[in-house]
Amino acid sequence: MAAAPHSAAIARILRGLGLTQGKGRDFRVTGDYRNGERIGTFVVVLTRHADEVIADHADEIERLSADSGWPFRVSVRYHKGERPMATVANYGGRIREEPPARAEADEPAPMAAEAAPVEPERQETDERPAIVPAALQWLWADDHSAPVCSPLRDMIRSSECDKYGRPTRAAFQRIAAELNALPAEPAALAQLWADDHSAPVCSPLRDMIRGDECDGDGNPIPAAFERIAAEVRALAFPVADRPRALPPAEPVAGEAPAPNPFDRAAERMLHQEQAKALGWSTGQADMVAAAAAGQLYRDFGAVLRVVPVPGHPGWVTSMHRLGPLVEAGFLAIGEPDATGRRAVRVTVDGRQALTVWKRWRPQPVAKTHNQEVERIRPLLGGQQARRLAERAREEERQRRQGQTEFWKAMQALHAWEVREDRMWAAWAKVHGIRFRFSRRTAGWVPTAEEIAEHQLDDDFPPDVHLAVYGPGRFPDPHPFGEHGYLFTLPGAWPDDTPAHTNPADSEMAVYLTGDDGGAWEVRDVNGARRVWATAGSRREAIGLAFLEIARKRRIQAAQIAAKREVAGLNPDGPPYAVETTNSVTLVIAPGAIAVLQRIDAAADTPARYHVLDVDGGDPYVIREDDSVKLHTVTTGVLHHACGHDPRDAARFETESAALIYAQHGLWWHWPCDQLPTT
Repeated sequence: MAAAPHSAAIARILRGLGLTQGKGRDFRVTGDYRNGERIGTFVVVLTRHADEVIADHADEIERLSADSGWPFRVSVRYHKGERPMATVANYGGRIREEPPARAEADEPAPMAAEAAPVEPERQETDERPAIVPAALQWLWADDHSAPVCSPLRDMIRSSECDKYGRPTRAAFQRIAAELNALPAEPAALAQLWADDHSAPVCSPLRDMIRGDECDGDGNPIPAAFERIAAEVRALAFPVADRPRALPPAEPVAGEAPAPNPFDRAAERMLHQEQAKALGWSTGQADMVAAAAAGQLYRDFGAVLRVVPVPGHPGWVTSMHRLGPLVEAGFLAIGEPDATGRRAVRVTVDGRQALTVWKRWRPQPVAKTHNQEVERIRPLLGGQQARRLAERAREEERQRRQGQTEFWKAMQALHAWEVREDRMWAAWAKVHGIRFRFSRRTAGWVPTAEEIAEHQLDDDFPPDVHLAVYGPGRFPDPHPFGEHGYLFTLPGAWPDDTPAHTNPADSEMAVYLTGDDGGAWEVRDVNGARRVWATAGSRREAIGLAFLEIARKRRIQAAQIAAKREVAGLNPDGPPYAVETTNSVTLVIAPGAIAVLQRIDAAADTPARYHVLDVDGGDPYVIREDDSVKLHTVTTGVLHHACGHDPRDAARFETESAALIYAQHGLWWHWPCDQLPTT
């Protein structure tokens, strides 16, 4: 059973904050029932970490839920301590209590007589204080989604987390040791990277460098080292000197505005979707990580080798994973060096993919050897995905252009074939030729005497306009050819049948059959899809179909006449007919009455009626309004045993039925023998 939309909305927002959903995890979403009726939906918070995250992002959760169309209210309470207790529900009230530490900090402190002396251990010196593992652990437990924890999120490894995804103490000890080994200046970091970025001391740099902070060759830009140095210095302050929550700073003129929480949430959700869409196996993720660390090389002879320590041979790894990763834009093979060895570097997309893989730790996909050779999806929203989309759009544009040019050529060829068929038929009739494969004399044109003598203009059935169709015109399964022509069969064909027996116009298809490519077949589209004719040429097949249909309709007309005669009715058809001869729509406005010519409709503005005065004159426009009315006036003729046989008319057996129809369906009508003279 699918989750309710409001439950899915709040769960998606909380997962975007890094929380996990389900039994034994951070939260669950359920309903509150009274007397068997659901009165609302609320979130069951299961861990202390979830309480703290929800309390710190309460306003953001309310804004995001309101934007999704399913607003929720977040209440935060503090009971016997600083630990918050969060409640998220779409019903009931909303309570926001201040934490005890913040309430005490808000009380005014007495003014000191003179400034307190600065303690020697708190004075800033050129030497950076050491990063303490306990401080890192406290920061992660306080709010692991805070900006200060960005290095921790990048450096924590999945193997150093417990079954609930929480980092162990050993993880913070390793991170503190690696960060203490780094210099605190951007220039020193850049020099360290340039000397040997595959060295063990550069492990934090490889984890913290982001995909959008690299140039086209995958090398970090100076801004990346400046950001890393600032984040490392921020982690070096003792825990006691770091406030739990800072008040919002006033905006300063000339400075960039504070980041929008909606942008942070959207970026977080994008990174989650990117991590889910990667679909890497453990081996593929390890290969990208080795390339990002500068440890992956392809030796001469197509041998892929991982070299963690420069100068050592390393070990050989399987080559089959490299191709799909390069094709997806995660890795790139560099130029050969003096020894013929090529370095496998990570691209901008690859570094960003590795960052979100480490940050969100999706479940690796179990793949066999053959599955790892298959294509993998590029980074969602990455450079390779944009390049492939642009290439696909260009190929689609070229395909459509080629298709348009092809059908234009087919239309020209069709017109030439029709012209040649008509000229050959006229030439064959004038010269009495019956053999179809005889060639017409080049440049022959019938004279006026030959046209009159052989009645060339009236020899063929009604003029047929052919329209080309292609694959996809008819849903499968269908008996028609993939390519062919469509034409309309008039309901008034043939001319010698009574009008009351004529059916509606029908659509026909003519195409080459699949059995032998030299036979043309004519089949109706709207009816029973029966075959009406088969011939060696398209023109001959259409002509035979017209003759067969004319024969069938004459037989049907004769059967209808015989049945009417047996029933005691006029065999020639119903004696009364009401023919609609003209109709006009009037636009009636408070200041004018005019004849409607056309309507220009718009989605967000009133319609415009283009009209003419009843007495003529220049056209003008009347805008749609509540006071403007449209009235259609229809006139017609009542026929009765007058010798006329109108094609489009309503027919009746009795005069009373014809008069009722004329009085209600027409604004005005005249008997056929009393038409007004003009």
